[in-house]
Amino acid sequence: MHAQEKPLAWYEANFPKEHAIRLLDETNIVIQVDAEKGVQVSTTYVDEKMLVSGQAAAFSERQIVFSSFFNVRDVEASSYDLKNSGKYSKNKIEEFRTEKIMNDRVFHDDLQAVKFKYPDLKKGSKIALKYTEDALNPFFVAPVYFQDAFFAEKIRVTLQAPENVKIKINKFNLENTKVAYTTSVGKGIITHVWEVDSVPKFESESGAPDFLYYVPHISFIIESYQENNVEVPVLRGVPDLYRWYRGLLDSVDHTLTPALKQTVDSIVQENPLEIMQAKALYNWVRNSIKYIAVEDGLGGFIPDNPSAVARKRFGDCKGMSCLLATMMRHAGLDAHECWIGTRDIPYTYTENYTPFVDNHMITAYKHNNTWYFLDATDEFIPFGYPSAFIQGKEALIGIDKENYVLETVPVMSPPASKTTIIDTLTLEGEHLKGKALWKLSGYEATDFRRKSIRQKDERQFYKYFLELGNNKFELTNLPKKTETDSVVALDFSFKIPDYARNFDGKYLVNLNMDEVYSGNSLEDRKLPMELDYGYSASFDHYLKIPEGYEVRALPDNVILKEAFAEVQISYAQSGGFVHYRYSYSSSSLLLAPSEVAALDEMGKQLRKAYRFSVELSKKQ
Repeated sequence: MHAQEKPLAWYEANFPKEHAIRLLDETNIVIQVDAEKGVQVSTTYVDEKMLVSGQAAAFSERQIVFSSFFNVRDVEASSYDLKNSGKYSKNKIEEFRTEKIMNDRVFHDDLQAVKFKYPDLKKGSKIALKYTEDALNPFFVAPVYFQDAFFAEKIRVTLQAPENVKIKINKFNLENTKVAYTTSVGKGIITHVWEVDSVPKFESESGAPDFLYYVPHISFIIESYQENNVEVPVLRGVPDLYRWYRGLLDSVDHTLTPALKQTVDSIVQENPLEIMQAKALYNWVRNSIKYIAVEDGLGGFIPDNPSAVARKRFGDCKGMSCLLATMMRHAGLDAHECWIGTRDIPYTYTENYTPFVDNHMITAYKHNNTWYFLDATDEFIPFGYPSAFIQGKEALIGIDKENYVLETVPVMSPPASKTTIIDTLTLEGEHLKGKALWKLSGYEATDFRRKSIRQKDERQFYKYFLELGNNKFELTNLPKKTETDSVVALDFSFKIPDYARNFDGKYLVNLNMDEVYSGNSLEDRKLPMELDYGYSASFDHYLKIPEGYEVRALPDNVILKEAFAEVQISYAQSGGFVHYRYSYSSSSLLLAPSEVAALDEMGKQLRKAYRFSVELSKKQ
């Protein structure tokens, strides 16, 4: 052990809820230039922890996970038992085994793990691990992080590289972290050192974006090196990254089988308009090909042959992207394979041009100077909508062998994903009956389809999904469903027993029957909050005024506005009905903590508004 730790009692007193303290987190990256092999990258990791709770045994079984882009070697692990004397005895781990990792979410990948076990751990034990990881491709220099799930006494990162190697160092979220940085030069080697002490553990919050958005970290890009006074390029910018991607893509046989060509030709003949041809081809791929993830070394970057994907009727995102683009090009459409990172990844290609910038592949189609971003891996996304998880992301569109364009995927406006409810309500004593028409569009329709296809009990699903008022809600009949590509409409009748309150001939009816937002205890939030997509809703309830009754009082109208959201509630008497309207619109995908606080305040005001009821009384 190399770390200077405090006594166990100190950690127990200061971190009573923690199971482990990281004593030392050390990363040492060494870059070398070999005359024959070019740039070589090796990273040595040191991890030392003290176990400070009765859950020490949970740390016994450990593993080092790696892919075929890396080689793991020189693994050393030891545990240290705390004796009654206060001293430690060392137990060196001798048995290590390498196994393939099975991932239920991925059909085939290349992940492996070096597995081992620390024996007889208990409170006060210490564990230490050291190993070296060789990057087999200089594009894959792993980022380093200055915060994780454990309090850390010390985090140290060292980068050593020859002076003739040009490295871009990207710093993310370091503004509020006291990282000490030093650099030195000796014997032609530049050494960079980053150190930080007493790092609090990273704590996420409900609805927060991926940790990459706020955890301090650094990425390294080896741009080039000098050899005999000549610059040898490695990864100098997006053009170099695209050239590598394109080389992998061009290794694919894009030839369509005669049967597949006939399929395309048939679709073109049935759809005279170009935009309809694009839509029909997209629908054919998303409905005919099952998405199955494949992450196997270069197979995680190289698409399968389009004709093979069509024959097998399954493929990963790359294979489906390549199939759709190839079919569309055969139809004469302006379509291209497109690399993109999901919203879990905060980087743009311009700032962090490495394979860590993206994790997905789609098809980009251009029509009338407008790019359509088509993700056939989601069978429920209608044509014209990007996947919700790539909205606002920068896309790398491959035009040809040398040319590409960077385009930002649009963020769909709130009206594009809307829930509309129109119903007529009647009172039978204290029971409320209704006939309703629901319409779901865009991502709302997509979410409905995704949920409904998994249900075994249709009536129970619809009762839960359509519930209005309270949990006494009952469906009178199963909804009649009509659908278009981007809209689902549900026509149904319902009743809610004992919903109205009758006091001495006076009815109280609460028409706030579907509370879209009422707050989620968001006070004192430190992290941003991520939303899936912009959303809007309008609910129109028409309550028929019972014979012999009149409106005695209507609640006040409500208007709440923020830059990112707006809510309106209105009441009006129209003929023999009370017309209640609720409208909601939320446009932002990422709310800053201050905006989350404003949203929480909006929720508090809405909860007050939701308590008020329409008051009906007998005519005098």
